[in-house]
Formats: sequence, structure tokens, C-alpha cells
Amino acid sequence: GVDVVGDYAYVADYTAGFRVLDVSDPGAAVVVGGYDGFSFGYDVKVIGNLAYVAAGTSGLHILDISDPASVTRLGGYDTTRQSYAVEVVGNLAYVADYQAGLVVLDVTDPAAVSQLGVYDTVGAATEVDGPFALTGRGELDEAREARAAGVHGARHVGGGAGGPGAARAGHGRRLPGRTSVA
Repeated sequence: GVDVVGDYAYVADYTAGFRVLDVSDPGAAVVVGGYDGFSFGYDVKVIGNLAYVAAGTSGLHILDISDPASVTRLGGYDTTRQSYAVEVVGNLAYVADYQAGLVVLDVTDPAAVSQLGVYDTVGAATEVDGPFALTGRGELDEAREARAAGVHGARHVGGGAGGPGAARAGHGRRLPGRTSVA
């Protein structure tokens, strides 16, 4: 996965880990930094000075990218399967965790990430689009709701923006001292 912000491309570079490229001259991109603290980098989302990396069996890693030449790990969460994709909405990270399904994490404090819930998809969850988890098989899950750890409002959707096999979680969830998220 790649996320481009300004003059930098942040790359989840499979077996090479995480790379930061200066793309101010697109014809001559240059690696300026990176992080090698996990085996596989599948997907990345950049929010401000943080990069959220879905790192396979290493789970989710949260990296400080404020200095692209000196990337440091702030924290993360070791999911139960293989983290293939990540989307961050507010203080929530939605992780497609292969056969474990959609994992919803509170990333308010990168050093103390906590799991809020899990939605067990029928097929392996391999993509996330907002709080939608898409299964590789593209099948619509049966009518099961994610109620783990107080994640309310999970529902199945078919067609439209989520497409077949999509599940939406965390809609309208209230966090202490905040208005609804998502």
C-alpha cells in the first residue's frame, strides 16, 4: 500500500517493511527513511505525523513520521491473524485481519492501543474502505452483529459503496467526552 502526502510517499513495502520516499521530483524519487521492525508491510494510512501500518502477522504498527529520515515506532497492536489493510477514522483504526475479520481498535494513545471489537466476516477480510471490511470472496456475511466490547451499530450492507461482502462497524459509537464517531 502507498499513501502520498505532500512531497512524500509512504510505502508499506511488503518484505522491505516501511519506506518513506521524497517524490518532490516524481521522475527521481528518493528513499529518505523507513522502519524495518516487522516482517511484512501490506497497507499504510497517514494521518498528520503518524503512519498506521498493517503488518501481517505483526498486527498494526503506529509510526512517528514527523522526521521522515528518522521514523520511530510509537506503539501498535498485535492482532490475532494477518493484518492486510487499515483505515483510520478519528480515534478508531479499522483493520482487515484476514480470517479474524474486521478488528476495531482505539488508537487515541499509540502507546496503549486497545481493541474495541471484532466483526467476524464469512470470508477472509483483506481490504478496508472507511469502516467497511471487504472479504476476498466478496460474499455478504449472514446476519450477525458485532457486539464485542460495546461496538454498536455493526450491520451488513450489500451493493452500493460497500459492495458485496462488506460489514460496517462502529457507526454512531460514542466515546467518552466526544460526539459520535464515523
